[in-house]
Amino acid sequence: MEKLNELIARAEKLLEEISNTEYREELSGKMVSEVKSIHVQGRLLIRNVDKTTLEEYSKLFSRHPNNYYLWNIWKSYIIIEFEKCVGILKAISEVGQEISIDRSLTKIFISHGKFNPAFKNLETFIRALGCLPIYDISEPTEGKTINQHISSLIQKADFYIVLASSETTNDSGKKLPNHNVIIEYDRLIQSKIDRMIVFLEEGCYMPSIVQEVIYVPFTNECMDKAFTKLVAELKIQNLL
Repeated sequence: MEKLNELIARAEKLLEEISNTEYREELSGKMVSEVKSIHVQGRLLIRNVDKTTLEEYSKLFSRHPNNYYLWNIWKSYIIIEFEKCVGILKAISEVGQEISIDRSLTKIFISHGKFNPAFKNLETFIRALGCLPIYDISEPTEGKTINQHISSLIQKADFYIVLASSETTNDSGKKLPNHNVIIEYDRLIQSKIDRMIVFLEEGCYMPSIVQEVIYVPFTNECMDKAFTKLVAELKIQNLL
C-alpha cells in the first residue's frame, strides 16, 4: 500500500502541473510520458484486485490525441483520463487492496447533462467510495443505439443517481435540467427503480418529480449534503 500511496502523491502533483499549463509547448512530451508511466505502474500495483476494477482502469488512455487535435481538447482529454486514473487508485487505497481483491464493485449509474464541476465531483466521490460510476460514454456501445445503450447501463447498475443541473429553461423562464436527464429520469420511474436519488441543483425545476423519490439540493460549490445522503442510502441498501 505504501508504493500505491507514493504513486498517488506523484500523480496528484503531476495533475496539478498539467492543469496549470496554458500553452501547448508547456505540456511537454516528457510530461505526457510521465502520465502514461504512472498509469502503467498503477496497473502493475493493482493487478490482483477484482477483474472489473482492473478492466476499468486499464482501458483509460485508449485514444491517442495527436498534433491534429485542438490544444484545449487534447489537454482536456489528458486531464480527464488522468483524474479517473487517480480516482481509481485512491479508491483502492482507501478501501484497502486486500478488500478489493475478488470483490464485485457496486455499479452506480449517473444520468447527467454537461460534464460540469458537479459531475466531476460526483464521479470522483463515487470512485473514492470504492464504487464504479457508469454513464453513457464511460462504457462501450457495442453497436447499440443510444436508447439500447442507456437501457443496458440501467440494467447492469445497482444504484441510480439523476444529476439534475440547471442547463436550459422553459417558456416560463424556469431553469430545467438537460432534456436527456428528464427522459432518463422518466425511464427510471417507469421501470419502477427504487434504488434512486436525485441531486437537484438549487433553483432547478424537475418536471413531475415523484414524491416517493429521494432528492437533495446541491450547488456546484457545495455537494456535502448530497454526498452524505448518498452514503446513507448506499448503506441502507447494503451496497457500501
